[in-house]
Amino acid sequence: MKRLIWFAQMTNKKSPRPSPPASKQELPFYEIMARAAADNHLAVLEFTKSYGQATLRGLFVANGSALIALLAFLGTVFSQKADVGVLLAQQIGEPAYRFLEGLFFAIFSTASSYMSGFVSAGCIPRPIDVMDHAVFGRPYRDDHSAYVWWAVFTALCYLAAIISAVCFLLGGGDLLDALSSIDVSKG
Repeated sequence: MKRLIWFAQMTNKKSPRPSPPASKQELPFYEIMARAAADNHLAVLEFTKSYGQATLRGLFVANGSALIALLAFLGTVFSQKADVGVLLAQQIGEPAYRFLEGLFFAIFSTASSYMSGFVSAGCIPRPIDVMDHAVFGRPYRDDHSAYVWWAVFTALCYLAAIISAVCFLLGGGDLLDALSSIDVSKG
């Protein structure tokens, strides 16, 4: 019962700080809680990381394949009709540039994601710190600048990913406009 009261006090932010264990018999309970907290935190980080990586891969594939397909299409038109190819090259320059911008921002987002993960390692308390805090009431070693840099790199990652997706959508719209405005019957 004493453990349940202590756990309720720990989860309730308004209650006073929990006291250290009264005896060595309670230490395994603290160890289990510290391990469970660390495992839960790592599971959330792994989940977030895997979805972020999948999103960034999708941005790379979308922008990169659109650019490659556009250049392959242009090469095919050039090989068949050079005059239409020149006209087409003038029209699809802006969409190709948009896809290239999207690819650049996907690369920038990946680099920001890496830096965010690197800095977040400094934000996560070590298991020994969790144990010291739970058992002896010692404060965590907090590096507040690591939190600031983590927030900056994470915000840059999200912003670059959003810009990359917008560039892909704008490039697709510009490409549709460019292809619909070309009159190939004169060629």
